[in-house]
Amino acid sequence: MGAQRCHEEVTQVAEWLGTVTANNVDLARVELLLGIDPIQWWVLAVDIDFSDFGRRSVTALAVPAKTTRDELIQVYRQGRRVPVTAFEAITIEPEHPDQASGRMPDDLPVKTISDFMSYGFRHLEMRLHVGWANLPTDLLLEIVETVK
Repeated sequence: MGAQRCHEEVTQVAEWLGTVTANNVDLARVELLLGIDPIQWWVLAVDIDFSDFGRRSVTALAVPAKTTRDELIQVYRQGRRVPVTAFEAITIEPEHPDQASGRMPDDLPVKTISDFMSYGFRHLEMRLHVGWANLPTDLLLEIVETVK
């Protein structure tokens, strides 16, 4: 995630920037909801994306559970990216035809946060990094494998 994303020759600059935080999180519950085995994997980040007016996804980015914090810090200090496995835990396509076309809903203002995010933004992405391990906030993650 970042302020700029390059695709071929086109550069897209984020129009809105912000901060996402989550507190008092039950990590075991999050792993259970996403179907991630904490004995095998250590979730470093969770990506939440709303795109194309209604498509929603949650992807967990994880390293093998045997990975230590010290190993991650060493990779960070060397300026390298941490290789992670992406678990595409949840993918939901637009619920209503109006969402997929980007048309406004009939009932305004909308009543749910999910509707606001789905109808309001063509692409909205959030990344929550694990905070309890006190890893650098600019730790770079590189997806090397995807599990669907």
